[in-house]
Amino acid sequence: MDFLEAQNYLEKVRSQKGIVLGLDTMRHLMAKLNNPQDKVKFIQIAGTNGKGSTAAYLTSILSEAGIKVGRYTSPAVFSSTEQYFACGSCISESEYAKGVTAVAEAAASLDGETPTAFEQETALAFWYFAKKGCELAILEAGLGGDMDATNIVTTTVCSIITSISMDHCRILGNKISEIAAHKAGIIKPGAPVICIEQKEDAMEPIRAAAKAADTPLYEVHRDEVRQIFSDKRESIVFFREFENLHLKMLGSCQPENAALAVQAASVLSRSYPIEKKHIYDGIEKTRWGGRFELHSGSPDIILDGAHNPDGIRRLRESVNQMFGAVPICYVCGVLADKDYEKEIEILFGRASNVFTVTPPSPRAMKSTDLKAAIKKRFLQLKVISFDSEDGIEKAMEAAVSQNNPVVVCGTLTILARVKEWMKRNDRM
Repeated sequence: MDFLEAQNYLEKVRSQKGIVLGLDTMRHLMAKLNNPQDKVKFIQIAGTNGKGSTAAYLTSILSEAGIKVGRYTSPAVFSSTEQYFACGSCISESEYAKGVTAVAEAAASLDGETPTAFEQETALAFWYFAKKGCELAILEAGLGGDMDATNIVTTTVCSIITSISMDHCRILGNKISEIAAHKAGIIKPGAPVICIEQKEDAMEPIRAAAKAADTPLYEVHRDEVRQIFSDKRESIVFFREFENLHLKMLGSCQPENAALAVQAASVLSRSYPIEKKHIYDGIEKTRWGGRFELHSGSPDIILDGAHNPDGIRRLRESVNQMFGAVPICYVCGVLADKDYEKEIEILFGRASNVFTVTPPSPRAMKSTDLKAAIKKRFLQLKVISFDSEDGIEKAMEAAVSQNNPVVVCGTLTILARVKEWMKRNDRM
């Protein structure tokens, strides 16, 4: 397969087989590939929000320390190659095609089992990390933790649990304690656990899992993370003995994500050559697209992948912090299986206009349906829907013409199209 054929193959598998939790098929698939994951040591990350940003901070710190580090995140936002990072760069299109071909051949040889697209994408990550000789690789759980395909690894050296909130409730449970128990499934014997402060109902299963694994738990309390300065370029954060951490990633959630990475790096420094300078430099150099990503101009444009109530609440905090009482114009598209009614209630109280779009996803809510849901809650709000094939582009044209800051949000799946529009219109 070439690169395009590899992409088309995985999209075909995705359309034929959806989410399937469990580890047996993944183990059988990796056995066919001679278990490349056993050659690499891993840092596992689970949580509802902040996984990708925390992974990005930690990748940058480890790279500054000269460690050959890999990173696997999902879903892709701008390109399928961005999910696979190793030793300073993302996977090339030729390596991607070669890896998918090997994984597809292994999948076809299984007796009566058809691995999901996510399982095959995860297998590609393991194949790639081993091929590149990574010393450490960071794994972001796709869904939950215990039954997620990433959780077949047995060489974990550290586990990180980010902020947990209600999401994927039909699969993970309707109680925060049930969701947290799934996330805590990444905890392994002897591998230290770093966890952001959670509600007590979430902390209980995490503490229990760490105790059962006989491994230390390091809790990062939110009052230990102090943001002392913030503008449109950076924020300055104090966390314990780390003063004047310069964060170029914006948004109210980023100080906590950075603190998790700093705590993890501090724990790992007992076994790896990580110094304070590497932590400071790594934090400052971290970039992660689609997470309160600011493009300054007339008007300013914010791209944010928030797609659940907790993420939307953090987005609202960040917008308020940056723009104060200035009216905001939103371009929004959502997936129908999300808690969009709660997201509407949280976000649009101070909107000047909302332009709804239909995301390029089989799970998408139509823009007209989203408009109706918004109008039901905010009758006087001006809402315009764009449901055509080029609706996202037309929505952006309409939004920037209002001359108020534009916030694009609701799902990661619309951000790639928005960035293409921005490049064509010299707004990058």
